[in-house]
Amino acid sequence: MEDDQPLPPKLAALARELQEELERREQQWADETAAALVPSTEPHLFSPSVSVRTEPPSETRNVDSAEAAVEELLNCTERGPKWNLALRVCIAVIADKMEAQEARKAFLAAAEVEGVLRSSS
Repeated sequence: MEDDQPLPPKLAALARELQEELERREQQWADETAAALVPSTEPHLFSPSVSVRTEPPSETRNVDSAEAAVEELLNCTERGPKWNLALRVCIAVIADKMEAQEARKAFLAAAEVEGVLRSSS
């Protein structure tokens, strides 16, 4: 069995520095990982906007974000495959898993099926 002998002062100081650096890097990694897991709170904008007919029927809304697209999708009565895909894509965009333009494409297709598309956006 070996005796626990104290480290020479220079070696002990180096060991403390390395331990502190390791802890700093672990904290930095944890912070970066946590930030990557939290979706941003900024709107997920796309362009050009999609013009849709809203209630009352004479109103038009220019939808330009995944969040606004979800609001409109929840008002749809035609909840088929394109609606389902649009909703799932918009949620993925809001969770920062997909690009906002993908939400626009999917929402455009769902709005067309719903018959609320105002123009050929």
